[in-house]
Amino acid sequence: MIGPLALFPACTLLAIVFALFGSQPSKSYLDTIVFSAAMVGGSLFYVYPALLVYGVPISILLKKFNVFNLPMVLLASATPFIINISIGWVEPIGPFFLICFGSIVVAIGCWYTDLLFFKNKN
Repeated sequence: MIGPLALFPACTLLAIVFALFGSQPSKSYLDTIVFSAAMVGGSLFYVYPALLVYGVPISILLKKFNVFNLPMVLLASATPFIINISIGWVEPIGPFFLICFGSIVVAIGCWYTDLLFFKNKN
């Protein structure tokens, strides 16, 4: 359950990039970083339930079919967004890509957490 915490450094880096190169560059990088951390902290309230409802069953299925590898985990994390785009997303696309970015970051965080803590060392 450490994987979602990967959102903190990833979103901080994303906030810095937006502050430097965004349409309205920010002069206060500290405010940008604090806002990013607050946004991630608030989003953890729905990230963890989504991980339990969607991520855990998908990872169990991937392990059952012996295809639990990083590309398949990334594809599984992006599948809901791919389906939404294909059936016609009508809302603004910016927040959609931000949520997709977060989903991929959480998938990578969970993947490396699994490698770090749960792999049997031979």
